[in-house]
Amino acid sequence: MAASRSVSAERTGRRMGFWPALVRVLQNRLVEGRRVARLFDDQAFRRIEDAIAAGESRHRGEIRFALEQDLTVDDAMRTAAAREHALAAFARHGVWDTEENSGVLIFLQWPLHGVEIVADRGVSRLVPEGVWTGAIERIARACRDGRPVNGVIEAIGLIDEALADVMPAAGDDRDELSNRPIRL
Repeated sequence: MAASRSVSAERTGRRMGFWPALVRVLQNRLVEGRRVARLFDDQAFRRIEDAIAAGESRHRGEIRFALEQDLTVDDAMRTAAAREHALAAFARHGVWDTEENSGVLIFLQWPLHGVEIVADRGVSRLVPEGVWTGAIERIARACRDGRPVNGVIEAIGLIDEALADVMPAAGDDRDELSNRPIRL
C-alpha cells in the first residue's frame, strides 16, 4: 500500500460549483496552459530529470515527477481530484513496481495548485513524515513565488537526502524506473 501526503495551495475542503468550475477550466485552457508550457518546457524537464538521476546515484529509491496540466469541469468541482490523480499516476506509471517498494511520485496538479507525494510502503515507513511535508511545502512556496521548477528540484533534493540516509546506494543498485518527468 502506498502512502500519500498532500497540500493544496488554494483549495482545501470545499466544493466548487459548476459555473465557477467551468470558468476555471476555460481560464486554465486559454491562459494558464501557455504559462505552464513555458515554465515546464523541455529544458525544465531535463533539469528535473538530471536532478532525479543525480540523487538516485546516492540511494536505492526511485523518484518520478508528474505534471498534470489539464483540468476537467468534474475535477475542478471535486476537492480530492489531485490526490486521486496522483494515486492513479502512481499505479499507471508503475512507480509501485520496484524491488524494494522504493518508488516515490512527486505530483503537481497545476490547474488546482495541488501537490501530492505518493511513496510506496518500503519508503514511507523509513522516511520521517516531516520530509514529505517539507518537500510539499517547498514546491507550494516556489509555485507561489513563480519558480515552480526550482521548487520541484529543491523537493527532490530534500527527498534524496532522506533516502540516502535510510536506503544508501549499494554496489549492485540499478535504475528501475525512468527518470524522465511525466507530462499528463
